[in-house]
Amino acid sequence: MNNKRISEYCSACGLCQGKGYAELKFNDGLLKPNMNVDNTDFFESVCPITGSVYEIQPEWGEFEKVYVGYSNDPDIRHMASSGGVITSLASYLLDKKLIDGVIHTGKDTDKPWRTKTYCSTTPKEVVDRCGSRYTQSMPLADIFNLTEYGKKYIYIGKPCDVLALTNYFKLDKEFASRFICTISFFCAGAPSENAQMRLLKELDCKPEECIELRYRGDGWPGYATAVNRSGIKTQMTYNDSWGKILGRDIRKSCKFCMNGTGEPADISCGDAWYSKADGTPDFTEGDGRNIIFTRSDIGEKLFEEAVEAGYITASDYRSELVDFKKIQKFQYERKATMMQKCLALKVMFRTAPAYKISSLMRVSGAAEGVPLKRKLSIFLGTIKRIVKGKI
Repeated sequence: MNNKRISEYCSACGLCQGKGYAELKFNDGLLKPNMNVDNTDFFESVCPITGSVYEIQPEWGEFEKVYVGYSNDPDIRHMASSGGVITSLASYLLDKKLIDGVIHTGKDTDKPWRTKTYCSTTPKEVVDRCGSRYTQSMPLADIFNLTEYGKKYIYIGKPCDVLALTNYFKLDKEFASRFICTISFFCAGAPSENAQMRLLKELDCKPEECIELRYRGDGWPGYATAVNRSGIKTQMTYNDSWGKILGRDIRKSCKFCMNGTGEPADISCGDAWYSKADGTPDFTEGDGRNIIFTRSDIGEKLFEEAVEAGYITASDYRSELVDFKKIQKFQYERKATMMQKCLALKVMFRTAPAYKISSLMRVSGAAEGVPLKRKLSIFLGTIKRIVKGKI
């Protein structure tokens, strides 16, 4: 793998920094790597941008079972970004002493538009740090300092972070033995710090005065909410905050990601939006609910235990999954048209992600919900964005 591809498609997971092979620094609002050593074997084995480390499957990937559900704790369900399933599952594992800690991302209390990686050891800490963080993060940079030999953990993170971590597990069996489970969530991209500044400006909250910035939650989907030192709270709808500001300025790796639904994790969750009459998602405020994919035996076992213990309510969703591509159209279509996007990059002599051509063809060929006309439109649209300098 060449350094150009690393620089262009880095997901900023931070694992290379944790190992001392690189240092991530902000550059034009994005965390980018400065290489300290040339360790080709490490990057080719671990880095999510190789695209060839695991076989990408069509649609929603491989899974044991699929459910729709929500937390049975009404406060968690209300405060969480979706239905609170991940928070309640983590709380169950801590309550039953099946783990010693939860490694996950929360806000940086000094700069609320940034993130920090935590090891939460109580359900209260998990709840206090729950919720989406639509910003830059490098959660694996500190993971070696947050875990201890002989203790057990779960990891909760973005799909690309989970992929990097599970790839690393193959190289370090002792470190892998510390984790009983990995959990991920649907991700549409990591917005830049520049986007955070635009969001705060629209919310009329100066960065130096900001003491709280929530992107979702406190309802479903909830509002982007900023609070300043005077206690003044300003809000913006999810449609406006993500659709008009944050989602328009994400990492390049996010634009070319085929792992938005957490395929490498033991469990992955997303928004199970209710549908309008035309099948598209309804973002009207309501009680949150998750779609839950259990993707391994241990994931299925732990999830079933949490349901049986009364932490989560869940029901089978497989019969309704055929319509889910309309509810999560962005995730479905981004993955299904990746072959056309990568082809456009190559036609324009640009560096492309290192996805296996067999994976691209299989995923594209299985995408019955995306007509040929739409795929052609994506191909031509990608070329236009390259010409205009937007990619």
